[in-house]
Amino acid sequence: ASMLSLTHQPPPVSSAVILTKAVGGNEAAAVFNSTLGSFLGILVTPLWLLQITGSAAEVPIIEMMSGLASQILLPICLGQVVRNVGLKNPDQLIQRFSISKISSGILILIIYTVFCETFSGNFEIEMEFLLAATALLLMSMLALIILVYSIATAAFPHLTRSDLIAIMYSATHKSLTLGMPLLKILFGGHPEVSVATISIPLLIYHPLQIVVGSMLVAPLQRWLLSDSPTNKSNSAGSANGSGDKLGFAL
Repeated sequence: ASMLSLTHQPPPVSSAVILTKAVGGNEAAAVFNSTLGSFLGILVTPLWLLQITGSAAEVPIIEMMSGLASQILLPICLGQVVRNVGLKNPDQLIQRFSISKISSGILILIIYTVFCETFSGNFEIEMEFLLAATALLLMSMLALIILVYSIATAAFPHLTRSDLIAIMYSATHKSLTLGMPLLKILFGGHPEVSVATISIPLLIYHPLQIVVGSMLVAPLQRWLLSDSPTNKSNSAGSANGSGDKLGFAL
């Protein structure tokens, strides 16, 4: 159930967009995909999690929806209202007060408090299990990146490399800031379901995706630049279709 709960988590908005921008990919597509996935995750993820755990009959729907609305949906809506209605020039204000750094600090604080709260009780975990779970999640992440790239290129052959970079980041990242409140709201009142146990894959996957995504920035930049018009003209005599392959080792 822990691994299944990870697969059903919505994508984050921050990390996928930041890494896509760092590579030089389609930032607008990354923002759209991540934002849409986050909003859909608020509605779809609870239904999927309840189905896979088999505890749908025990969860009060009204309490669940009110918790989702107050802890996730309301802050998002208030932020959009303040940004688009209450501020005349939000971009200038963001640059002046370093809002991006404040946002990163808050995200680190959320991760820290989640770890502390999860492991503050009588919950124990062996180092061997932690290392095995990390290795399994790392291999799963790399396999997922390759799978997403393969499906995207096969289903949509006209996508540019910039689009593919946005898809690979947006489709493989999982949100801790949305995922943990969802898990707590859904399973916090059920002693038979341990929130600490079911959240371990998400707690490992979130920092792991940032590390792996950062390591892929330079190879993806080279792959993106190799598709430039200059490089295309220099490789005119190469085999057809060879320039569309992902030319770096994961």
